[in-house]
Amino acid sequence: RRLPSVAMDTTNLLVDSVIHRTQRDSNMTLCRYFWMGNHVHFLLIVQDSDQAVGFVMEVKKKVTESLKRLCGLKRLSLWET
Repeated sequence: RRLPSVAMDTTNLLVDSVIHRTQRDSNMTLCRYFWMGNHVHFLLIVQDSDQAVGFVMEVKKKVTESLKRLCGLKRLSLWET
C-alpha cells in the first residue's frame, strides 16, 4: 500500500511534531534531520546506540499511528521490515 494522500503541509507538520515530541521524551539531543521520500537522516547526540534505535522505532510507530488517526484507517503499513 501507499502512503495515504493528504496535504503535504499537513504531513510535514505531523512528522515534525512526532520527531520533536519523541526527542523531548527520550532525553537526547536532536541536532538535525532530513526526511526523504524513502528514508530519513538523523544527527543525534545519544548516550548509547540502543537509545538511537529506540528513538527511530518510536518515531516510526508514532508517525504510523498519527496517519492512521488522520485518515481514519484501522491498519496501515508504512515501513519495510
